[in-house]
Amino acid sequence: MRSTPETPATVDPLVLDRILLLQTLLYASSDLDHLAELCCSSLLVIPGVEGVELRAEDRVVAAFDASGKLSVAAFEKLRSDFEVLPVRIATIATTFGEFHFAISNTKKFRHYQPSVRSVANLVALIQEGWKRLADLEALNANLVLQLEEPIKDLQESKVRSSQLEPPKRSLGQGSVADGS
Repeated sequence: MRSTPETPATVDPLVLDRILLLQTLLYASSDLDHLAELCCSSLLVIPGVEGVELRAEDRVVAAFDASGKLSVAAFEKLRSDFEVLPVRIATIATTFGEFHFAISNTKKFRHYQPSVRSVANLVALIQEGWKRLADLEALNANLVLQLEEPIKDLQESKVRSSQLEPPKRSLGQGSVADGS
């Protein structure tokens, strides 16, 4: 008797479509709280996921299950009922946090892990962009402060020099009309 290979679980294209839509929407997020809520609520569409939590900046930023937004205590209850899989949110330079997925069916979830990692990477890149922008704004503000005094000195010097008598002409600078 021939054994038949196990039929691979199918990936639902509608779920992948929702994840792709999420990735597009992430760019419109203006802060970490909004971004975390959007991710956690949207990633619940993945089969086998019972809850999603995003931890960053030493805190739980958002946590959701099918009923909606969860408290930290409510997600801890999910931890006791289901397996929790972490997914790092990091770039090469910086780790920003982790998603925690409360999983009821690891086999189903496994097929979506590459998409989940892609979302985590995108979240990290967005956070890194925010950090770099904040760094540039701080450097710009510092530069403006450093330049204020020299600019003021130059303006005062210009005013003083314009108040002085005009310089006398030296030989060879006369005009043709005055015969020099």
